[in-house]
Amino acid sequence: MVVGSHDNNLYAINKDGTKRWDFRARGDVESSPAIEEDGTIYFGSDDNKLYAISPLGQIVWAFTTGDDIRAAPAIGRDGTVYVGSFDGLFYAVHRDGTPAWTFRTGDRIYSSALVDAAGAILFGSEDDRLYCLELTESCAGQSSWAAMWTARPSWPQTARSTWAQTTRNCMPSAWRREALVHPDSHTPLRTQR
Repeated sequence: MVVGSHDNNLYAINKDGTKRWDFRARGDVESSPAIEEDGTIYFGSDDNKLYAISPLGQIVWAFTTGDDIRAAPAIGRDGTVYVGSFDGLFYAVHRDGTPAWTFRTGDRIYSSALVDAAGAILFGSEDDRLYCLELTESCAGQSSWAAMWTARPSWPQTARSTWAQTTRNCMPSAWRREALVHPDSHTPLRTQR
């Protein structure tokens, strides 16, 4: 078992309850870890970093974002690690710790991501939106990530039934399209309209 703590540590616990190892970050570890098939452990911290730790508790790499990471990372089929940050950006990070791309939302991201069987990425933001990002092919055969839809339900007194109706009916006219940005320049790579 691997678990984070408010004492800035990530702990690996043996089956008998004894500590196997600990790794110290420079901020609280409120993010649940994600574990790759090879045993690599990914987690975020309030020190603005996404960490990759070996199964023995040694740092592999640390990727810096603009604010706290409290969401649990998700791992794609190709090993890309996805995580949101309180800076309002959703990050895709290659297995080697280099940035792949970012996606800007309207507010901080506390929600953990889900990568579905088809590879679509779903996550929520405190901008009251649920996002779905999918890899698309352009006419020239180039791949890029695009927001296939975002949902922002109206929140009347019966919020639950309105949310279910909005997502169940899939009303594209009510969804806002977003743009992906290049990790180095924050300029749009592609905007869906």
